[in-house]
Amino acid sequence: MKIGYVMPDYDDSYGPRLYYGIERECADQDCLLIIRRSLGSREEEEAAIRFLVEAGVDGIIIWPASYEKYNDQILKLVFEKFPLVLLDRPLKGLNSVSVSTNNVKASYKAAEFLMGLGHDKIGFISPPAAVTTVLEERVQGYIQCHAEHGIMVQKILELSDTTYYHSGLNSKSNQDAIASYLDANRHLSAVIAAEYSIGVLAYQAAARLGIQVPEQLSIVCFDHPTHWWGTPMITHVLQDELQMGKTSLRTLLGLIHENKADSSMFDSTIVEGSTTTKFLSNER
Repeated sequence: MKIGYVMPDYDDSYGPRLYYGIERECADQDCLLIIRRSLGSREEEEAAIRFLVEAGVDGIIIWPASYEKYNDQILKLVFEKFPLVLLDRPLKGLNSVSVSTNNVKASYKAAEFLMGLGHDKIGFISPPAAVTTVLEERVQGYIQCHAEHGIMVQKILELSDTTYYHSGLNSKSNQDAIASYLDANRHLSAVIAAEYSIGVLAYQAAARLGIQVPEQLSIVCFDHPTHWWGTPMITHVLQDELQMGKTSLRTLLGLIHENKADSSMFDSTIVEGSTTTKFLSNER
């Protein structure tokens, strides 16, 4: 049996363990895995899907690229009831099977973790939330946690120059935007970064401003590489990538063999690093 896997790209902070899970399950199920990368491009993603269909795959797992409108090739697969599983990011309003993290709950946990340390002025930094349902849900969880704890939501920074798949760590415009945000909101004692690279940029921006992490600013991000350098380990939301990858393949096989399968949503955990501490003072 031939299985296709389309992914945007990945770095060490998120993505490799999704692949490991899929590959390991394919080996266990005697499936041939064919991989194509979209590099975050809608056109490349469509071309990858066409290639896999023409190659005669029995089903496709797609980790969708970031875009606001649906990919026509994905819509075609759904309409034709071709065995398809969306991994990591479900597409809103599309009647398809998906395997993902409960991002509302994950972001809620991140905010609640900081509140448990005494922080009540927590910022949020993200690429444009409209780009994916994942980012929308992370903003939603942040807001929901504040509402349920009776704490005022702080200003959210949406970066206009998001480089999710292309070395956002080197984006000076993003770092400048974060530095301006932190400088204009010095009352914040903590921030949540919607992605690992943004967490690193926040750490670097704080250093530029002379803001000490974690003594004057606690930082929590989503995901984290296994190996890193240049910054301490950032307290982060850890997603169960390995099981998500395995489950996506099992789910796809269910669609292929039985023409039915259910979507799955996974919990996450908070891993404490060196960038968070109990609230000490707003003075910086």
